[in-house]
Amino acid sequence: MSIEAARVMRVDPEGVWVEGIDRSACGSCALRSGCGQGLLSGLWTNPPLLKISRGPHDGVLTEGDIVRVAIPGAALVCGAMLLYLLPLLCFLGMALAGNLLFGTESATVLFAAGGLLLGGALVRLVSILQKNNESLRPSIVVPGEDTLPATAPAIFAPTTVALMTPVATKHPQSGRQRWVD
Repeated sequence: MSIEAARVMRVDPEGVWVEGIDRSACGSCALRSGCGQGLLSGLWTNPPLLKISRGPHDGVLTEGDIVRVAIPGAALVCGAMLLYLLPLLCFLGMALAGNLLFGTESATVLFAAGGLLLGGALVRLVSILQKNNESLRPSIVVPGEDTLPATAPAIFAPTTVALMTPVATKHPQSGRQRWVD
């Protein structure tokens, strides 16, 4: 289970929308202008939001609160394998099939491109089918339960909400606010 800090961006009847807090070194080191990560992070003007379904945090959280979000390890591992490995395997498999069936370079390239598209479509299909899988959903962490045993239930239903208090001081170079538990 991965536990990360997040800021509540919106509270609506469906749940809470949170945005991950960037804890990378970007903005705090002298290499910002020459760093690829710093350049790429500047491309995201609207960072992606994560929806956390309704739960015990209803009515407690407001916009701007900083919380801890637990993302199941299975969601991270399976998601990464699905996103990266499945299109690659489809790409290689279809390239091999094109080469074995026709033996020409153009057929191999066309089949490989088709395999990549097929892999992308399969990723989309699996993600739609797993959309309502409760064992892969993120949740807000209960204080004192930062580390869960390996045998923790797949559905983690916290009973209280952990709020984090921002520290009043800001980082001297980046101007970002630091936070502590």
